Amino acid sequence: IGEGDRTTLELMCGHLAYICARILRQGVQVQFPVQETSIGKGTPAEREREILRILAELEADSRSSIASEVSRVQRNILPGATVHLLLSIADPNLPQAISELRRSGHSVVCMVYDALAFLPESKRNKTESAAAHAYQDRLRSSGAYVREMSLDGLGKK
Repeated sequence: IGEGDRTTLELMCGHLAYICARILRQGVQVQFPVQETSIGKGTPAEREREILRILAELEADSRSSIASEVSRVQRNILPGATVHLLLSIADPNLPQAISELRRSGHSVVCMVYDALAFLPESKRNKTESAAAHAYQDRLRSSGAYVREMSLDGLGKK
């Protein structure tokens, strides 16, 4: 959602780059099961470069929902992993997919971005933001920890 370099995808990738760099240095494995079939090997610095390449190549894809992607790759997720889902649009099927992840022994963290902050006023009534309180409650009810992400520093255009 958004235009130019002020999009939810750009903000998400920036957050992921920062988070991954920090946790790799702590010895935590980072996996992108939608983009890669196995975890890269090597030093934390080498893995960080791989992750930055993955993030740089990401493109927004509206052909499939986040729930369908989670269901598709669930069997490839490392046992006991904490799964981070970054979303700006409410996916009505995601709470069910999260429940399945939880039953498989995974922890789930939803990093929620307000899609409406990236849309012009005229388009806001056509989009259900993942930051809507009722939707966040559904995510929590499915067993996810929900973190509403700050948009500080973006500045309004």
